[in-house]
Amino acid sequence: MLPHHESHRFALSAEDQQRLGISDRDIVTLVSAYRRFGIWRFDLATGHVFASAAAFDILGLDYTTGPMNMVAVTARIHPEDLPVLMETYERASKDCVGYHNHYRVRDGESYKFVRSVAGFRRLPDCPAGEIVGVIYELNDLHQFVAFADD
Repeated sequence: MLPHHESHRFALSAEDQQRLGISDRDIVTLVSAYRRFGIWRFDLATGHVFASAAAFDILGLDYTTGPMNMVAVTARIHPEDLPVLMETYERASKDCVGYHNHYRVRDGESYKFVRSVAGFRRLPDCPAGEIVGVIYELNDLHQFVAFADD
C-alpha cells in the first residue's frame, strides 16, 4: 500500500508529470485512447455553454463553434433525469462547487448512460466564474449496477 501523500489525490501530480517528462498534450492523448470524452465550459456570466466536437457527438448533436443550443441539449436528456441535472447546474453555479452526475441521453430509440464531471473556477476578469467539465459515455457493464431494477 502506498503511504498517503498529497499528490495521490490526482492521477498524476505536477511533480510526477515534470519528473516523467510527460506534457499535458501527452496526458490528453493517452486518456483519449482509453475513453472517448468531450470537454465543455459553462460561462456563468453569459449562460452560454461551449463544447468540443466530441461532447456534441456524445450528446447526439451536430457540432457548432458557437454556444450549444441548450434547448436541443435538454431535449436529448431523459425526462426523469433532467430535473436533477438542472438542480445540479443551479447549485454548482450558486455555490461555486463541482459535481459528478450520471444521466441518460437519447441514443436512437433508446437511451445511453453518460457521466459529467465538472469543477468551478474563478476568473480574474469575470466575477461570476465558470464551470468546466468533461462528458463521457458509461459503457462498462459494472457501471450500470446502480440503475438495476432488482
